[in-house]
Amino acid sequence: MHSLWQGKAPIYEALEKYKFKRVVPFDVPGHKQGRGNPKLTEFLGQKCLSVDVNSMKPLDNLVHPVSVIKEAEEL
Repeated sequence: MHSLWQGKAPIYEALEKYKFKRVVPFDVPGHKQGRGNPKLTEFLGQKCLSVDVNSMKPLDNLVHPVSVIKEAEEL
């Protein structure tokens, strides 16, 4: 029987860690965490764009999850 315990949030936790690494993005998405499109930043907010990232090792890959996405799916 699965429990709906949500005391753990692997994807959120990974995004929080990523946000503080001061990564300079050179790939998609092209808004560059808000620096590339001020109107989009105004509309969505800087917090939203700071964690809008492409698949990368620290954040796993949706097509072939092996870390945080897989862990979240197993909760």
